[in-house]
Amino acid sequence: MLMSNDEMRRSFRCFLAGIVVFLSSTTASFSQNLFSGLVTDAKSGEPVAGALVTLMSGTKVLSYSFTDADGKVGIDMKDTAPDLARVTRIGYSPAEIQLPQQMPVKFSLSPMKMEIKEARVRAGGIEEKGDTIVYDAAAFKDKNALTLNDILSKLPGISVSSTGTIIHNGKAINKFYVEGMDLMGSRYGVVTNNLSASDIASVEVYRKHQPVKALGGIVMSDRSAVNIVLKDDARGQWLVNGDAAVGYSDKFLFDARAMLSRFAKTNQSLFLLKGSDIGRDITKELRQMAYFGRTGAYLVSGELDNDFRTDLSPARTMLAIPEEFWNDNISGIASINHLKKTGPDSKLKFSGQFAAEKYSEESCSVEEVRFDGNDGMTIVNDASRTDRKYYFSLSGNFENNGARRFLSDEFTVTGQVFRSNSSSASVPYAQKYNLPSFKISNDLKSIIRKDASKVLDVRSSLKYVRNDHNLYCNVDSTDAEQNYLMNQLSTDNHLAFRFKAGKMLFGADAGLGLKYTDLSSNLELPDPDGNLLSGSLRIFTVSPSLRLNARYARGRNELSFEVPVGMKGIIASEGAGNRVLPVISPALSYVLRVSQNFSVNADLSYRISWNDERNLLRPLVMRSYRSFVYNDLVKSGSGSGMLSLRYEDNPDMFYATLGAAADYTRSDKTLASGYSDRMTVVSYVDLPVDNKMAGLNAMISKFFGLKTLKVELTADWNRNWSEYYLQDSRYEYTTDNVASSLSLKTSALRWLTAEVSLKYDMVRNVSNVSNSRHRLQTTGSLVILPVPKLMIEGNVYHSCWYTPDMDVSDSPVIKAAVSWKFGKFTVFAECRNILGVNELRREVTMPNRTVTYVNKLLGRQILAGIRM
Repeated sequence: MLMSNDEMRRSFRCFLAGIVVFLSSTTASFSQNLFSGLVTDAKSGEPVAGALVTLMSGTKVLSYSFTDADGKVGIDMKDTAPDLARVTRIGYSPAEIQLPQQMPVKFSLSPMKMEIKEARVRAGGIEEKGDTIVYDAAAFKDKNALTLNDILSKLPGISVSSTGTIIHNGKAINKFYVEGMDLMGSRYGVVTNNLSASDIASVEVYRKHQPVKALGGIVMSDRSAVNIVLKDDARGQWLVNGDAAVGYSDKFLFDARAMLSRFAKTNQSLFLLKGSDIGRDITKELRQMAYFGRTGAYLVSGELDNDFRTDLSPARTMLAIPEEFWNDNISGIASINHLKKTGPDSKLKFSGQFAAEKYSEESCSVEEVRFDGNDGMTIVNDASRTDRKYYFSLSGNFENNGARRFLSDEFTVTGQVFRSNSSSASVPYAQKYNLPSFKISNDLKSIIRKDASKVLDVRSSLKYVRNDHNLYCNVDSTDAEQNYLMNQLSTDNHLAFRFKAGKMLFGADAGLGLKYTDLSSNLELPDPDGNLLSGSLRIFTVSPSLRLNARYARGRNELSFEVPVGMKGIIASEGAGNRVLPVISPALSYVLRVSQNFSVNADLSYRISWNDERNLLRPLVMRSYRSFVYNDLVKSGSGSGMLSLRYEDNPDMFYATLGAAADYTRSDKTLASGYSDRMTVVSYVDLPVDNKMAGLNAMISKFFGLKTLKVELTADWNRNWSEYYLQDSRYEYTTDNVASSLSLKTSALRWLTAEVSLKYDMVRNVSNVSNSRHRLQTTGSLVILPVPKLMIEGNVYHSCWYTPDMDVSDSPVIKAAVSWKFGKFTVFAECRNILGVNELRREVTMPNRTVTYVNKLLGRQILAGIRM
């Protein structure tokens, strides 16, 4: 039956109504399954990032998530029916809202006053419980923070050195964990420089951390560890991070990075590929962040492996501005790492590190040397240099870190090829370095805990290193060639027994080191002065040692001392002579914890030591076209004392240190320098020399709210009394070094972050002639957010220095960038060195010597790209 027109119209209206009802019910169903909220600060009205939003039904938790940088949160309710939404965040009072409510649900959090309860302290984004400090990452993350390193560098009490080492309370950390596991070992720079800041929930600092469970309560540690806690949606998931940028200056520019990582409780993996030619030295991310000595000092070396350094290794220029303005390189790195737990306390780890780099620099140096009277000379060198480096390291490690037994064995193969070419327009020379190196090593550690008070510790390392280095020079059409070959096989073995008796901890360590070194040096150089140019040496070294130590802790007092004694027996060929050398280095340390926040630390030590026995090879060694050295075995006796006072108040976010140090060193030989038109020779004179040092340092850091204002002031002074020889004349001189800095930082406004830093340093030398140098450095940065997704950044670096004869002010180096955020990625464009500054001047002042350097900068660069 055919419908009439009226019936058709009524059916069509019913059909449209059905569609509307269907769409309305679908939309309502969808909106009911998605919870959205906005969390703000009740006092300032700013969004609160990193707040935990929990959906509950009664006392049962249904789902939860964290707010983003804009204070927003979205949670899939998964067909559940929550009746309560709860918000918590460190530093704020919790807030609750009954559901259902109209979306988005708005929460207003009131700042919570500090609480000190059962050794638990909360202050803003800092939570302290016993020896653990927890920093809320969202509270310290700036709007321009990209990586974990950007967060670490802003945490109170933590600093990151120029080499990437993490320092806490003045000492390098002894472990770096992600989700409680040590994937990267001492190469944690790969993580800190590449893990996205948006994936970090918090940073935990474990003070006095003992990483070996079997040593807990018996061997105390004065160093901290850092553990990175990921957000829930990043934990145990494959994380993909990447950047890509292209640009142009006087050449095509590129910067690219791709990292795939997964940090779970039972296994972790990290794969990184990175390449760049925009001025970053990305190879240093693969460097081992090792610490040395009781003071937490760290090595600064141009090599990724310090075993590959010899007298022929050239130094690289370091400037006081970010390397992206002057480091003319193209480099690439690859890192492959996997860790798997094989048992409750055991794990197996494999890693591979690879690096390749081409580096170029142009510089001019003017060295003015002053002798007795009015005599002196000026050495000008206008140099151009190109380096190529290829590096790899492969390692496997098994570790069982049980409460009763610790076992670790690591096998590593490492190699490096380093080639360098340089020439000069002002001096007719050319020089070529060829520095291949290779190493195999194995480290075995075994610790057995007998009972609650006794531990047996066995350690053994075996290492073979080969450095076959060559330097060729052509000066004024005259050839010179230096060949340096070192083959070294060494083993270091220790057996230690440690036990606890009441409040006392005792330890005895017996060691035996064996080392065989085969050296040869050959210099082919027309030399009318009769210098010894070639030689070879085979050295067998036996180093037995005994170390006794004790520690007493009671209440707020800690007293510890150690007495390491040993000897170095040297059996050498080629007439170098056999000898037995004593080695001793007793040390005493006292710590008084006056209160929970205030502590006093005093250290005294004395040391008799010898430099490396390789210095017995005494032929003349060419380091560059005009630099030569005669090495020798030198004995040193040194005593040092240090007193430091530290105040650390996490609730008030106030930190202060005051320190004093003194050092006295007496060596049986004196350094001597000799200058001629053709060469500079550094050697030793068989006369004793005394060197003394005294100094003071202070630091004050105060946070007026986490983002309101940070003020940090530092000051250092030290005086050195030294002796040396120049042109057969002995000089006594005094050097004063004064340095101070002031930095201010604020992000009190949601749309503005600003930072300024002023640094002043002065060096004054007093000898037969006197000289001084003053330098002022200014650094500033500004970040503006006109709208939430748009960010405009600016940075400026400026330095000026002056002497009594000359004032020099470098042109400011300026960088500007703009970026726009789209969900999980950001597009950006930046211009570096906007003014196109071509060079940077600097001066190094020493007794009887002043060296002025002019280094070429990269010029203006324009980049555009995407970040994830």
